Amino acid sequence: MAIDQSTRSGASPEQQITRFCRQYLQLDSDLDYPDNEILRDEATQNTLHNQLFDGQVTPPRYRLRVLKELVARIESSITDWDEHVSQN
Repeated sequence: MAIDQSTRSGASPEQQITRFCRQYLQLDSDLDYPDNEILRDEATQNTLHNQLFDGQVTPPRYRLRVLKELVARIESSITDWDEHVSQN
């Protein structure tokens, strides 16, 4: 079930992350990715890695497709690369 942007934006960061993780683990083909501000957060990135990609319980092609889209969204959310890189 796809959720429109206005509904998703009203969800808390934890709700967005939880929904995304559940959809991913159910092999949903139409994932509701968390908002860009949330994806940009290092703690969110660590949570997603630990919950979704560390145990590698999903089919490799599905995992790769989602990971590529996730990385693209994280990269597009960064407005100042110099500032972001110097923080990490």
